[in-house]
Amino acid sequence: MQFTFDKILCKNLLSIHSSIIKNHSVASTKCFREVVELILGRGFDINVRTARGTALHEAALCGKKDVVKYLLDSNVNLELRDHDDKTVLEVMDDLNTPMTREIIHLVLGE
Repeated sequence: MQFTFDKILCKNLLSIHSSIIKNHSVASTKCFREVVELILGRGFDINVRTARGTALHEAALCGKKDVVKYLLDSNVNLELRDHDDKTVLEVMDDLNTPMTREIIHLVLGE
């Protein structure tokens, strides 16, 4: 029964997560982090890779610095690669915007 509940909870949280990403509102920043905290708090693997990359790739690409910091504090694997075989640092470096440079500094602990 617990596995089914967790599966349903994760599906609902991922649906919320998708809608937050689509809306990109400033108000969603706190909610985005809460969704990540809930998912990880339920025991889901922080380093799961999808076709788009890892949670760290997603948070970095969305400019969610608080989530990037949370994932870093949770010992996310920085070496994992996305569908283009790039680490989050490589993706951020390729984009080279003020926001991505901030993310790079965060990841490097600067």
